[in-house]
Amino acid sequence: MNWLARLTIVNKLSVMLVSVLLVFSLLVGLMLWQTLSDVMKEDLDARGISVATEVAALSSEPIQTGNMLALDELVSMTKNSNSFVEYIFIVDKEQRVMSHTFENGIPKRLVALHAAAMGENDENDVASFSSDHGRIEDIRQPIEDGALGYVRVGVNERALDLLLADNFLKLAGITFLGGLLGALF
Repeated sequence: MNWLARLTIVNKLSVMLVSVLLVFSLLVGLMLWQTLSDVMKEDLDARGISVATEVAALSSEPIQTGNMLALDELVSMTKNSNSFVEYIFIVDKEQRVMSHTFENGIPKRLVALHAAAMGENDENDVASFSSDHGRIEDIRQPIEDGALGYVRVGVNERALDLLLADNFLKLAGITFLGGLLGALF
């Protein structure tokens, strides 16, 4: 702190101004991070529910006709066209898998994730869990009110976290640069 005593009054005011600006910017950045992450998570869940609803509506006919090739194609194309979707699979009423997008098979615990809620309601159900790929929201949507089974869509929050971190770093850089320029001039 001896270096602070050697500064002129103008330099002390500049250091104080930059310090207050950095603390204020950090607090605003953290508040924005929290607010935006909540809003973006809600939007991601809504998009996941929309995808699950669409797959449930389109999978009814292939299930009823026994066209598993069409069901596999629907599931695969839907996953490939939605970057935020980690996986999609369809189970019948007895929890037997009819179609999925996993390369190495479905983890057994994943199939049982919504088992307690099966048959209780015919609305979509969302359960969260952590995986090797980050936080996943698992969305369950009934097909024909659960009579034909359920669609399960896994939505990954990793992309949101990366986007928020990138924007937070940009905000911090701009704030630091602004404070530095303000202190120098």
